[in-house]
Amino acid sequence: MRSASPAYFSTLGIPIISGRDFTHDDRADTVAVAIISSSTARRLFGAEDPLGRRLFRGSAGGGILTEIVGVVEDVRLRSLSQVNDVEFYRPFRQRPNVAAQIAIRVRTDPSAFVT
Repeated sequence: MRSASPAYFSTLGIPIISGRDFTHDDRADTVAVAIISSSTARRLFGAEDPLGRRLFRGSAGGGILTEIVGVVEDVRLRSLSQVNDVEFYRPFRQRPNVAAQIAIRVRTDPSAFVT
C-alpha cells in the first residue's frame, strides 16, 4: 500500500491502463478510493473489470471500504525480475503518511537540482 498524489503515475512514467488518476478532490472527507496494479486486478478479479468494485483495505476483520477507480501497469519494487504480488495505491490526502517521498521529473540536467 502506497500513498500517492495526483500526477504520481505520470511523473514516474507508470501508465494508467484503465480508470482514472487521483485528483485533488480525493480527500479524507470523500469516498475512499484506490488504484491497483494490473497483476492485483487479475489476482483479485480475474477477467472481470475491477473499476467500481469495492473492497476493505486495512486490518483483518475491519478496515475501510474502498472503491477501485483505476488500474496501472505493474511496477517492480523489490526486484527487477519479479512483479509485486499485490500493489495498492491510495490518495495521499485520504491518509497522509508521517514520512513522505518526493518525486520530480525535470526536462533539464537533474544534477542541477542536487545540493
